[in-house]
Amino acid sequence: MKLEDFKEASPLVHDGSRVRRVSFGFSKKDLYELEIAEQSPLLNKMKNVPSASMRSKIINDGFDTWNGDIVKLRQRLIKFERNWGNMEFDVPCPIYFTKEEVQNRIQEVMIWEDVYEF
Repeated sequence: MKLEDFKEASPLVHDGSRVRRVSFGFSKKDLYELEIAEQSPLLNKMKNVPSASMRSKIINDGFDTWNGDIVKLRQRLIKFERNWGNMEFDVPCPIYFTKEEVQNRIQEVMIWEDVYEF
């Protein structure tokens, strides 16, 4: 690289009074995601599945039930049922909660949050 090209290539800029860092608007995460999209299109497609994070949280919360924490899992399952239509499945949702069950879960969550604050 020639010395005159350094000013354009450097993340540092001298504006006459000080040297400052120039941000290009990319984070390490953005660069990682771009690289994954190029190297593994299938992984990138799986990562961008609608409600993928909700599905993985349900799995993770399932492990907490061994520790007696069923409240989070129930919350996630209720949200999962509510969002089923947005997930582009061709079958009806296998989970169903009545209005009473949802109300009971809301009360359970409120109690759980009060206990958790202590």
